[in-house]
Amino acid sequence: MAISTFSPASPDAFLVKESDMSLAKFGHINAIVNELNTKAAAITTANVTQSSSITSGVTVNAEAGVITTVSSTLAADASAVFVVTNSKVLATSKVLVSVQYAGNGIAYATISAIAANSFSVKLYNVHSSAALNAAVSVHFSVIN
Repeated sequence: MAISTFSPASPDAFLVKESDMSLAKFGHINAIVNELNTKAAAITTANVTQSSSITSGVTVNAEAGVITTVSSTLAADASAVFVVTNSKVLATSKVLVSVQYAGNGIAYATISAIAANSFSVKLYNVHSSAALNAAVSVHFSVIN
């Protein structure tokens, strides 16, 4: 049995029949992807490491990067806040964070404040009994 009609997997109005699968439409998609890649390549990135304690502030002047904490001993069900000084941050910026952690406990991070030239990271240990016992990598991205 031969398949003679293109049937898209989703109800995307962009691709509704076989003739829509033209090079012109895929060229348009490629132009959008290229624009996104160009913007992503222009983003400055940097990494920084805390100096002495889990509440020590850091300075990192980039739109994205990684903040490595000191080896944390944050207790179970506890939290700590540190300030990130960053010249790329506006009072209206959005800052996204995620955590990479391989030790005991469960590290979790949120943004607790944003102001011109800085943001605050609140680091939690959401484990009910185990303290953190390693450095936490907090990945961040500033969106203006």
